[in-house]
Amino acid sequence: MTRSPKFKTLLDLQSKIDSYFDCCDEKGLPYTIEDLALALGFSHRQDLLGYQGKPSLMEAINKAKLRVGAQKIRQALAGRAKPSITIFDLKNNHGYRDQLDVSGGGKIVIQTVMDVTPRKGAFEDVDGDD
Repeated sequence: MTRSPKFKTLLDLQSKIDSYFDCCDEKGLPYTIEDLALALGFSHRQDLLGYQGKPSLMEAINKAKLRVGAQKIRQALAGRAKPSITIFDLKNNHGYRDQLDVSGGGKIVIQTVMDVTPRKGAFEDVDGDD
C-alpha cells in the first residue's frame, strides 16, 4: 500500500520542490519526475502525478513537471541527451504524444518536385564519335 505524503500548505510543498531542484543543480544532476517524487516523499511517480488533481497543489506540481521537461528538451537540443530517452520521458511523464496526420481522405497525391527536362547536349556522345 502506498502512503502519500501530506503537505500542510502549498508553501510546504513548494519548499520541498525548490530543495529538490537546488540539490540537483548543486550536484549537476538532471531533473527527473522519479527523483522529484522521491524527494517529495512519494513511493511511486504515479503518486506525484495524482497530486496534480488536487486544486490547491496543482499549480506547484505542474510548474515542477514543466521545469523537469524543459531541462530535458534543452539537454536534447544541445546534444547532451539521447533522443530516444528524451522522447520516452516526455511521452510517459509529460503528456507528449505523436501526432499522425491522416487528413488525405484515402487519396494519393503525387506532386512534381523538380523539373527533369534534359539540358541541351546532356546526352551527346562523350567520346566524341559522331
